[in-house]
Amino acid sequence: MTAPELRATLKSLGLSQRSLAERLGVQISTVNRWALGKAPVPKYAVYVLSLLAERQELEAAALVMLRRHV
Repeated sequence: MTAPELRATLKSLGLSQRSLAERLGVQISTVNRWALGKAPVPKYAVYVLSLLAERQELEAAALVMLRRHV
């Protein structure tokens, strides 16, 4: 994942760099270095972001299904 991809993913998930850092247990400065392209985004962070995106998609689908049954 590139720095621009990380920034776009954070935006689409509605996450701040601080919230990602808290979820990953890293310093915000670490996430900032990833977002600026000063350090590579590690695979574990990409994996967690993909899980968060999947969760968001599942929640959205569940809401659609609930609305159909109301």
